[in-house]
Amino acid sequence: MIFRLKLQETYYEKGFFNVIREYDHLIRADEGEITLIVDTEDTTFIGNVNRSNNTNGTARIRAKGLKAWFQKHYRVMDMVEIEIVSPTLLKLKYPSQD
Repeated sequence: MIFRLKLQETYYEKGFFNVIREYDHLIRADEGEITLIVDTEDTTFIGNVNRSNNTNGTARIRAKGLKAWFQKHYRVMDMVEIEIVSPTLLKLKYPSQD
């Protein structure tokens, strides 16, 4: 399952993102570790799922290095495609060069 995330300024500046409510049930239900890989690079981020930051309980995903990766490959308000491979594994789609 792939969802498109609008890279809000806060996500871009802080290096995290909130999972869109429609896809939240596909992410681990508890707080804990999650792995993010980049589909065309040999890049892996080990992050955490936090379900207490958002009042609606949706997952917030934060990973060391994610901020720098966002800022290297995207601009604020760009769309980032994220594939949910499993509840604990996400694949970040490398931006197209169109």
